[in-house]
Amino acid sequence: LIFILLFSPLIFYIPIFYTDTISMPFIIIPIYYLYLYFYKKQHITYLIVASIILGLGTLIKPTILIILVALLIYFILVPNKKNNYYIILPILIGLIVLPLLCQKIFINHFFDKESLSNYKIPTVHYLLIGMENNGEYSEKRYKEINSYVGEDIKIKETKKKINKRINEMIKSKEILPFYNRKIAYTWTDGTFFSFEKLRREPIHKKYLKFVYSENGKNSIYWLLSNVEWFLIITLMLIGIIKRKYLPKEIKELQLLIFISIFGLFLFLLIWETRSRYLVNYIPLFLVNAYIGICALIHEKKLKDGRSKK
Repeated sequence: LIFILLFSPLIFYIPIFYTDTISMPFIIIPIYYLYLYFYKKQHITYLIVASIILGLGTLIKPTILIILVALLIYFILVPNKKNNYYIILPILIGLIVLPLLCQKIFINHFFDKESLSNYKIPTVHYLLIGMENNGEYSEKRYKEINSYVGEDIKIKETKKKINKRINEMIKSKEILPFYNRKIAYTWTDGTFFSFEKLRREPIHKKYLKFVYSENGKNSIYWLLSNVEWFLIITLMLIGIIKRKYLPKEIKELQLLIFISIFGLFLFLLIWETRSRYLVNYIPLFLVNAYIGICALIHEKKLKDGRSKK
């Protein structure tokens, strides 16, 4: 109850309607079904449902695919003789990849290759953006890359710019300061960029004063959201420190979630970034924060039991 009271505002102020928000259920629901499959009852339906939802979620937000990588690493770190990986892995990978293949076939069928080549933004474009300023989206860079005609030329020119940027960072010894700045830009904003979204398109302008101020850092909204985010990070850290007091299945769930979060961290280190790209992982942050509270409770129970003896 205390946990819900503390973090309900976080759940309610974040859901501004965009892909980062819509994809939230497509992460936490599969994790829940996988938890049921591995620790409650190995019913094949749980595995199928988890895989399909992950696959569909990846169509909305590709960062969900990090969960699949996290699962593969998790299977290596925590092998279990009860799990038949010859069945689990083909189902997981096959049903996750299936929607992506269907999308590819659909696009190729309804759109001609030349049009796609002219309008498609190459993947390396997002790597280039992730190496400039704070690693955030750049309208100027987007228009520049998009001005080239043909996907091959776009890729070639983008790679040139990436090589140039790498050489600049090496010569100026800017690599560590840049990535330190990029991490801070992404992971220290408790508003998850919703602050900026609300400021741009306020529905009720008379209430904007509670959300936005000139420096953006003395509103109730900014203070509340950042305090909550700090509490979540603190509880996650406590969960790691007090990990030995957790039951075995909760330890393993915590490990899977942390691998997923660390995967997101590494991905946003090289990709275009922004704090709103953390939004769909909020359910995982909340679960791991709650595990931190569980660790404290289990520690207290254990010490109370020893003192009575």
